[in-house]
Amino acid sequence: MAVATSSLREKISADMDWKFFLGDPGEAQSVSFNDQGWTPIELPHDWSIEGKFDKEAPVGKDGGFLAQGLGWYRHTFVPSENWRGRKISVDFEGVYMNADIWINGKKLGSHPYGYTPFSFDLTSDLKFGEANVLAVKVDVSRQNNSRWYSGAGICRHAWFTVTGPTHLDLDNIFLSTREASAEKATVHLEIPIVGEKDKADALMVRVVFQDKAGQQAIRQDWSVQPDEVRRGKISRDLVVSHPLLWSPDHPQLYQVGIQLVRGGQAVDQVGFPFGIRFLAWSAAHGIQINGETVRLCGGSVHNDNGAIGAAAFDRAEHRKVEVLKNAGFNAVRTSHNPPTSEFLNACDQLGILVIDEAFDCWNTQKLKDDYHLYFADWWKRDLDAMLLRDRNHPSVIMWSIGNEIPERFDPVKGFDTTRMLTNEVRRLDSTRPITCAYNGIEEMNTPNADKIFQLLDVVGYNYNIHLHKAQHARIPDRMMVSTESQSQNLRGVLNAMENNPYVVGDFVWTALDYIGESGLGRWEINPTLNAKGRLISDNNVFPWHGSYSGDIDSTGFRKPISHYRNILWDRGEHLYAHVFMPIAENQTLVIDPWGQPPSSASWSWPGYEGQPMKVEVDARYDQVELFLNGQSQGKKSPGAFCKATFTVPYAAGILKIVGIKDGRVQEEQVLKTATASAKIRLTADRTVLSADSQDLSYVTVEITDANGVMNPNATDEIQFSVSGPAVIQGVDNGNMQSLEPYKGSKRQAFHGRALVIVRSLKQPGVVHLKAHAAGLADGEVLIQVQ
Repeated sequence: MAVATSSLREKISADMDWKFFLGDPGEAQSVSFNDQGWTPIELPHDWSIEGKFDKEAPVGKDGGFLAQGLGWYRHTFVPSENWRGRKISVDFEGVYMNADIWINGKKLGSHPYGYTPFSFDLTSDLKFGEANVLAVKVDVSRQNNSRWYSGAGICRHAWFTVTGPTHLDLDNIFLSTREASAEKATVHLEIPIVGEKDKADALMVRVVFQDKAGQQAIRQDWSVQPDEVRRGKISRDLVVSHPLLWSPDHPQLYQVGIQLVRGGQAVDQVGFPFGIRFLAWSAAHGIQINGETVRLCGGSVHNDNGAIGAAAFDRAEHRKVEVLKNAGFNAVRTSHNPPTSEFLNACDQLGILVIDEAFDCWNTQKLKDDYHLYFADWWKRDLDAMLLRDRNHPSVIMWSIGNEIPERFDPVKGFDTTRMLTNEVRRLDSTRPITCAYNGIEEMNTPNADKIFQLLDVVGYNYNIHLHKAQHARIPDRMMVSTESQSQNLRGVLNAMENNPYVVGDFVWTALDYIGESGLGRWEINPTLNAKGRLISDNNVFPWHGSYSGDIDSTGFRKPISHYRNILWDRGEHLYAHVFMPIAENQTLVIDPWGQPPSSASWSWPGYEGQPMKVEVDARYDQVELFLNGQSQGKKSPGAFCKATFTVPYAAGILKIVGIKDGRVQEEQVLKTATASAKIRLTADRTVLSADSQDLSYVTVEITDANGVMNPNATDEIQFSVSGPAVIQGVDNGNMQSLEPYKGSKRQAFHGRALVIVRSLKQPGVVHLKAHAAGLADGEVLIQVQ
C-alpha cells in the first residue's frame, strides 16, 4: 500500500540478486548449498512464461499448454549494520504457489495462495557481519491448479522492511471517508501502534495531507492516550475543508503522511496516496460517488501481462490500466483473485473503479489441485490480506467473495460460507458493498437463492442479467451487477441498465485477451463441432494457447468490438468503421459464443477485386456516408444501436467514412489500401526509462508499404536485436495460435503487427532496438535509460 518516507522506516527492495533453479536438487535451503550453477534472475519472475508450448503439458488448455513444476530461489545478502536493534521482516507481494520460506536453513513458514501478500519476521534470525541466505521453494507441481494461466514463481515484488521497536502498523492503518462535499469532508482514521505498551508518555500522532502540488493541505496532531497505547490503536476523525474529491473523471489524490512522535522526536513515519470520495449504494440510485450515480462500464481481467506472463513489473501493471482507460472502460473486475498493489495504484491514479475479487472456489473443487485444498485453513488469512492491503485505495468500490462457486446454492454449505465471508469483510470494512458472481439460471429464482443473496449488498449475475426484471419485481431492493457477459450480448446488457439504477453495470468477459482457457472466443471455418453444435473446447484446441474473447488483444491493440462498446456506451468515441472478412458460399463460419466475427479496420483485400465487402460503421451521428475513391456509396442512419452496414464492391484505393450531424460533416475515418511491404516501423510508448532494471518500454512493430501504410496482411518473420543497457523481456503479436516462445528475439507479424517489450538495466545509456526482416528496410528506435 505504501512506501517509506524517511530513514525511520526503511522499505528496501529485495528484487535483485536472486538465483533460480527449475527442479528440486534437495536441501537447497541450507546455507552451505552450492548454487554456483543456478541462473541469476531478478524479481518479479515467472519461469512458466519462458518455456515452450507443449500439447502434453499437464496444465492443458486451462494453463495455456505451458510447463509449471517446482522451482527454488536463493538470495544471499549481508544485513546492514543500521538494522541492528530494529524490527526486520521480509515481505512477499505474491508467490504462485505453495511457497516455503527459509532463512539460514531455518524454516519460517509456508504460504499456499499465489495472489495474497505475506511476511515473515527475520529480527532474531539474521547474522550481522556475514552472508545470510533467504531460500524459497515454489511448488506448482500439483496440476491442474488453475482454470487460467497463473504463472509460476515469485511473480510479484519482495521487500525488506526495517522499523524501530515502537512503530506504526502500516498494514492495519485504515482511512475511510464518512462524508464528502465540495465544502467539507470527514475522514475517519484508524492508526494501529506496535511496541512498548508500558511507555505511553509523550506519544503523539501527526497526520499531514499534501495536495498534488506538494502543498500542505491540512495538518493535525493528536496526543495518544495511555489506554490507546494499551489497545494498540487510536481512532480519530479529520475534517478537510474544500477537499479535492476523487472520482473516475477526476482522480485527485492526496499524499498522506503519518508520524509517530515521542518526546518531540519522530520514531516512525509512513506515507501513501489517498483519495477522498464518499461511496453510497442503493437500488434506487445505484452506485454513487460523491452523490453522483456512476454506471459501471467494466471488463473482467486475469492476472497475466501477455508476453511477460504473470511477472508483475510496475510498468506492465500500469500500462494494463492505461489500455483499459483509453478504451473507455471505467471499471474492472479482478477475476478471480486479488490483483497487485501497483495495479490498484494505477487505478487510483487514472480513475478506474475496481471490484476486488478474492476466490474462484471455496471448499468444493473446480479442479483437483485448486484452492479448495487450502480454503478451510487459509480463507481468513487470505481474505484479510486482501482487505487490509486494498481498503485504502479509492478505486476499490466493491469486494467480491467469489466466482461461480460450486456450492454457492447449497442451503447449508453455501449459506454458511457466504455468511462467514461477508461477516469477515464487514468486520474489516463496512464502507463498501459486497458481491459474489453467480451463474445458473434455474437456481437464481429459488427461495434458497434469495436467502443467500440477502447476505450480499449487490448480486453478481454471470450471463444471466436478463433475469433482472423478474428479480426486481419479486425483490425491489435487490441490487444487481452483470459480473460477466458475452460481447455478443452487448446491447442486451446495456438495455438492462437503461432506466434501471438497480442494475449498476456490466463487466464483459473479457476486457483483455489472456493466456489459458485456450480457444475461448475463437472462430473457425468449416470446423468439426461437438455434440451441442459448438466449437470443440478440449485440449484438441492446440495450438490455441489463450483466450481470444477480449475487447483488446494481448499486445494492447483494440479490436473492433472495443470501439463499438465505447461508442454504444457513449464513452467518448463517435465513429469507427471496419470490414468483415469475406466468407465463400461453400464455407461456414462458426464463432464461439464469447467471440466476434473476424473483421478489421482495413481496406487491403487483394484477390477480392469486384467482390462485395460488408462494411460496418459504428457511429454516434445522425448519418454516416461512405466514399470509395471519391464516389459516394450512400448515406445511412446508425440509429439507436449506433450501427450501419454497407455492402461495397472491393477496389483498391481509399475508403472514407464520414459522420454527419445537423447536416454537417463532424468527423472522418480513412482506410487506405497498402501496396507491397517495404519497411518496418517501430514506435515506443516510452523513450525514456529509469536505470533500475525494472522499467519497460512497449515497442509496437508494424510492416508498412513505401508510403507508410501498414500492411495488415503481412506475416514476415521479424528478428530483433538490442544494444545498450536493456534486454528484450518479451515478444508478442496477439496471435493466440502462435507457438513462438514469448521469451525470445523474433516474432512473426500478425495482421501486420508485433510487439517488443524492452526492459532497462541498471546502467544509464542509449538503447538501440533494431528490427530486421528479409526484403524489408530495417526499423530502429532509440530509448534513453537514465
